[in-house]
Amino acid sequence: MPTIDEFKNLNPSAFSNYGADKGNINLLISSSVSASINIPPYILKGMSVPLKSIEGTAIGNALKEVDKLTFDYAGSTYTTTIVNRTNRGTHFYITVQDLQLNATASEDSAGNPRELSSELVFTPFLTNNFFNSDNNPRQGNSDALKLNSVAMVVDRNSSQFIPTNLDAITSLTAQPAQIQDCSYTKAGIINARYEGSKTTSGSIAGNDPALGLVVFEASIHPTDADTTTIRNIANRDVVEVRFNSKRIATGSSFEFQQFPSSSNILFKEEGKAIVRVPDVKVYSIQKDEVYLADENGIVTSIL
Repeated sequence: MPTIDEFKNLNPSAFSNYGADKGNINLLISSSVSASINIPPYILKGMSVPLKSIEGTAIGNALKEVDKLTFDYAGSTYTTTIVNRTNRGTHFYITVQDLQLNATASEDSAGNPRELSSELVFTPFLTNNFFNSDNNPRQGNSDALKLNSVAMVVDRNSSQFIPTNLDAITSLTAQPAQIQDCSYTKAGIINARYEGSKTTSGSIAGNDPALGLVVFEASIHPTDADTTTIRNIANRDVVEVRFNSKRIATGSSFEFQQFPSSSNILFKEEGKAIVRVPDVKVYSIQKDEVYLADENGIVTSIL
């Protein structure tokens, strides 16, 4: 019996009944041995597959890409998964996930189990080397970039001051630059490279890059609640409400607000987030004031 390394190097075509270089597959099967007789369980470990089928069709490219093999053996049909493959020049040695066989094929005149005319099905079957070719978009092996519809190549190899192709640039005949158009138009690209992605107070009203929020005790009510009734509630649910305090003039000095006024934005804490408080009336316990907030949480009036 050959060792595994010896089996890997055995050319299966040397045992072929169909021609010198095609048609025969050798199976590496592990089993128990008793009195020089193989006994179950029979475990398929690997396969040696020639580079041509019985009909002489070249299958080398398909063997590079295949994931599963389905075949008939000893009266049953099996499907095995490939875990590794090695091109031995005359054949591929394929390592498969351990597959238990129900039995072995009948022995030939030389005493070797042999299955005649077993059909081998490749999954997937690809006649070309798709996964290792220019046709595979996942490889990232493109050797030419997209050309820009406006930008042109500026040749400064000879001079950093005056491009050598200045005349071609001014006449709009210079070579297009190898950069895709969206590099200058797509928000996800231009924000990080050119415009920046910071939030400014002009982008979303009230969403300044940094907010200094002041807390006051309050209760929150629907906009249609009566203001007098809100003030007279004896046992109210007190919560902490925040607002974006602004620096305002008080006499001859400037101080930050301690309570909201018109145009301030109201916030509250929800879990770990600070969110706006829209479309409500908010009663300040310390100031005895009711603030009416619009759909953006902005105070529109003080009642």
